[in-house]
Amino acid sequence: NEKESKIFMKDKLLKLKIVGVLIAVLLLIAVGVYRYRNNVKLTKKQAEEIALKHSKASSKAVVENNHLDTENERVVYEIKILDGNQKYDYDIDTKTGEVVSYSIEILDAKNTVVPNNEKINEEKATSMALEKVKGAKKSDIVKMEFDFDYGRPGYEGKIIYNNMEYEFKIDANTGNIIFWKEEKIGKY
Repeated sequence: NEKESKIFMKDKLLKLKIVGVLIAVLLLIAVGVYRYRNNVKLTKKQAEEIALKHSKASSKAVVENNHLDTENERVVYEIKILDGNQKYDYDIDTKTGEVVSYSIEILDAKNTVVPNNEKINEEKATSMALEKVKGAKKSDIVKMEFDFDYGRPGYEGKIIYNNMEYEFKIDANTGNIIFWKEEKIGKY
């Protein structure tokens, strides 16, 4: 009976450990849900409206995806919008409605031309990018290089100015900005 008693105690102890672990997991989940809910003040619909207004998308634009995510310890709605041949990606702060970051990508590659027919040079591409970032100077460009992606020659670059990081790609044949992304950097 002593042997049965030890087995019974081990079995009981194991069950208590399992119950303890389950309680701990449930508490962690509850705390996570509580923190998430306290950080979410906007509805999905409100976040979509902010992104659509900021993007100046047409009335035919479609919200392709909208879900909660975290970005640099902030809870954000990650929103993807399709408007014709443009794709917008947005991160909207769920507490404040602030646009934390966004990017625009041109999906249409019909203007592809052979690499040696570039109509704009690096100087013109630099000027175009700086025009979009009011106050930025050439010294704020931390990257500018010619590349050939997806059958399309272009200038890819990055500007860091006023606690913001701007990434871009300019089609060397057409002069169109085919990718643009803005993101806050540093402390919020």
